[in-house]
Amino acid sequence: MRHTILRLIGDHYRRPKGTHRSWQGCDLDLTGVTIDGDMDLGGATFADGLTSFAGALFSGGSTSFARALFSGGDTHFDSATFSGGTVYFGSTTFSGGGMYFDGATGPAPQGLLAAVGTPPPSGVRLPSAWLPSAP
Repeated sequence: MRHTILRLIGDHYRRPKGTHRSWQGCDLDLTGVTIDGDMDLGGATFADGLTSFAGALFSGGSTSFARALFSGGDTHFDSATFSGGTVYFGSTTFSGGGMYFDGATGPAPQGLLAAVGTPPPSGVRLPSAWLPSAP
């Protein structure tokens, strides 16, 4: 049942804003959620709201934020654990708002550093262990 709910969340955030059943612009609180299967948030738009994966556990399967847009709102992955499976941020766009990974553990999600740039811009906070070492 949980996997069905996670799939439907992706579906609603991919619908164009203003259309029937679009959740763009709405807050999304997945604080403490366990994602242990596949979750496709690719192409979703998270704009002008609060999106929280704070304390989430990514422990299996594949979670894709590929081509997602985070714009104008704050997104929290504070204290999230990346432990197994794949979390992918390839071709993701961050435009305004904040992106916070304070206290996150495990390896950096794939494509995240390429999406935010190094050093990350203000408003994007990453664990120091995820940043490339200075030469």
